[in-house]
Amino acid sequence: MSEPESDPGNTVAFRRAMRRRAPEVRLRDEHTRGCEVLPDREVLLERLPGGGVAAEIGVAAGEYTTAILDRNRPRVLHLIDLWDSDRY
Repeated sequence: MSEPESDPGNTVAFRRAMRRRAPEVRLRDEHTRGCEVLPDREVLLERLPGGGVAAEIGVAAGEYTTAILDRNRPRVLHLIDLWDSDRY
């Protein structure tokens, strides 16, 4: 039997353990100065240039990946997802 902290099926304990292991990063005003809130991620795709290097974090089933490829046609697309879970 696995420990609750190492068992992705025990979501609460697993997430708490992940947070404890992650480095703490504090945002300062200089990090967010000039930021703009967009209504949704489709608007983000409209504003991003095509043909560049892009990354999608949290790919899941890939629906948004298809939108990125269709609209922005990146030269390189890095796809990053958590595979160490019961979901996969």
